[in-house]
Amino acid sequence: MGATGRSWSIESKLPALIGGLLLAAVGVFGVVAYRVVSRSATAAAFERLRSVAGQFAQMSEPQYRTRTTQVAAVASDPGVVALLRAPAPARRDAVIRALTRLGSDTVQTVAVEVRARDGRVLAAFPERSLGATDSGSSAPPRPDSAAVSPLYLHHDSVFYEVTAPILVAGQVAGHVVQRRRFAAGPAAIRSISALIGQGAVLLMGNAAGDLWTDLLARVERPPPVLTGVSGATYARNGSMRLSGAAPIAGTPFVIAVEFPRDLVLARTRSLLRWFAVLALVVVALGATAGWALSRRLTRPLRELTLAADGIAAGDYARRPAVAGDDEMGRLAEAFRIMADHIRGEHLRLEEQVARRTRERESAMRRLQEAQDELVRKERLAILGQLSSGVGHELRNPLGVMTNAVYFLEATQADAPPKIKEYLGILRAQIRLSEKIVGDLLDFARVKPPQRSLVQLDALVEEQLGRVSVPPRIRIERDFPPSLPAVHVDPVQVGQVVLNLVVNAVQAMSEPGGLLILSARGREGHVQMEVRDTGPGIPPENLGRIFEPLFTTKARGIGLGLAVSRTLARANGGDITVTSEPGRGAAFTLALPASSEAGLLASSGKV
Repeated sequence: MGATGRSWSIESKLPALIGGLLLAAVGVFGVVAYRVVSRSATAAAFERLRSVAGQFAQMSEPQYRTRTTQVAAVASDPGVVALLRAPAPARRDAVIRALTRLGSDTVQTVAVEVRARDGRVLAAFPERSLGATDSGSSAPPRPDSAAVSPLYLHHDSVFYEVTAPILVAGQVAGHVVQRRRFAAGPAAIRSISALIGQGAVLLMGNAAGDLWTDLLARVERPPPVLTGVSGATYARNGSMRLSGAAPIAGTPFVIAVEFPRDLVLARTRSLLRWFAVLALVVVALGATAGWALSRRLTRPLRELTLAADGIAAGDYARRPAVAGDDEMGRLAEAFRIMADHIRGEHLRLEEQVARRTRERESAMRRLQEAQDELVRKERLAILGQLSSGVGHELRNPLGVMTNAVYFLEATQADAPPKIKEYLGILRAQIRLSEKIVGDLLDFARVKPPQRSLVQLDALVEEQLGRVSVPPRIRIERDFPPSLPAVHVDPVQVGQVVLNLVVNAVQAMSEPGGLLILSARGREGHVQMEVRDTGPGIPPENLGRIFEPLFTTKARGIGLGLAVSRTLARANGGDITVTSEPGRGAAFTLALPASSEAGLLASSGKV
C-alpha cells in the first residue's frame, strides 16, 4: 500500500480517535467552564455597576434638592410676589438682585427668569428682552410645584430646568425658572473615570429613556431603559457594553455606569487559553498512548497486507511472517492455505487464456482472409458493371461521332476554314472522351499522373466550354490574380472539375440557380470550391457520396465522384463536401500549389 493508504490505517486511526475523544471531552468541559465563569463575571460586573450607579445617585440627590429649595425661596421672595401682583420697573431691580443669587454659577446656569402665567418674561438675569414668551422653545412644560424638569435638547446642547411656582393669593401667578446646561468639564470627567475605573463611562438621562448624555454631549445611541436586576447588554460605538443604572430620588433622572464587556471577560478568556493548552497536552498524551497500543495490533495486519499486495502483483510465493496460536496466527495460516489455492487457480486460468488467445488469433486470420476475398469480389463486380456501362453508353456513340467527323472531312475537303476548325475541335474532344472512357475502365488501376504546372482558372474555363449550361443558371467566378499555379495532371484534374461542374448543373437544371466557382491559396495548396444553390444532399447520403456505384440519379452508374476522388488523391489532393438540405452543396477540391512542386519532385512523390 502507498503512503496515502498507511496514513488512514488502524495505526493512524486509533491514536486519532483517542486524541479526538480527549479533545472533545476537554473542549466540552472548557466551553461549559467558560460559560459558567463568564456568566459569573458578568453578574458580578452588573452588581458592581449598579452599586456604583447607586452611589452616584445618592451623591447627586442633595444638590438637586438644594437647587429646588433655592429656586423655591426666590419664588416666595416678597419682591418677586409684588412684581407678579403689579409689574412695575421700580420693583424689577429688587427682583433682579434676588435672581442674581441663583445665577452666580454662570458656567452651568444659563438664565434665571421670572415668568408670568402666560409665559411672558417679567425679569431675568442675565437681562433679556422683557415680554418674550416660550414660543418655539424646546423647554418642557412647567409644573405647579417646585421640581426638576427632564433633560431636553436645545441647539445640540443638553439642558434641564429647576422651576418653582409664584403664588399670589393662593393661586399660581407665574414661575421662577433656573435654566441650567447639563455638562461637565474635562477635568471633572477625568476625575469621574478615575473614580469608577478605567474604561467605564458615566451616563445620565431621562427615566423615560428618550435622551442620554455622557456629561459632554448627547449620546446618539443611548442604552435602553435599565430595569430589573440583571442590568443591560447592548452595542454602542462598535463594541458590546454592560450597564447598570439607578434613579436619582426627587428627579426624573437616571444615572447609568457602562463598562466594555471585553474588559469584564478578559480574565475569563485567559482561563480559556489555559484550557486550550491543557487540551493540547492531554491530546498529545492520549495520542501517544493510542499509537503505542495500535502498533501492537497492526504489525500482524501489516504483514498480511504486504502478503496480499504481493499476491495481487503476481508474487504467488509470498507468505505472511506471522506465527502464534492466537487469532492473528490462525488468520495467517488460513491466508497461506488461500494463497496456495489462488496460485493453482492462476496457473489453470493462464493456460485457458493462452489457448483461447490462440483460437481467437486463428479466427481473426480467417476473418481477415474472408474480408479480403469479399473486397476483391466487390471490386471485380464494380469493374464488370463499369465496363458494361461504358460499352453501351459511351463507346458506340463515340465511334459514330468519329466516323461522322471522318466522313465530313473527306467530303468537305474544300470547306471554309471555320468549318475545318470546328471539325478539328470536335475530333480533339472525341479523343479526350475516349481517353476518359479508358480511364474509367482503369478505375481499379489509376495511371500515374503526368504532372505539369497548370493555371487553375484557365483549366476551369476550358471545362466550362465542354458543358452546356442552361440560361436559367448563372455562373460566378472568383479567382484572384495572385492565385498560384497547381502541379497536377491537367487531363485528370480537368476530368475532376468537369464532373463537379456537371453535377452542380444537373442539381439546378430544373429550378435554375447560381453556380459559384472560387479558389484560394492556403498552406501550400490551392482550394477550389464548386458551390451550387440546388436542393442539397440529404444527411443520410452525405457519408456515401464518394462510394463506387452509389447514385441517386435515374441514369448513371455512380462512378463520377468516386473516380474524381481517386484522381484528386492521385494528384496529391483530395475532395470534401458540405451540404445543407434545401440550401445547395459545396465541393472543395484541394490541389498542391506550384511552391510545393519542387518538394514533390525532390522527394520522388510525383
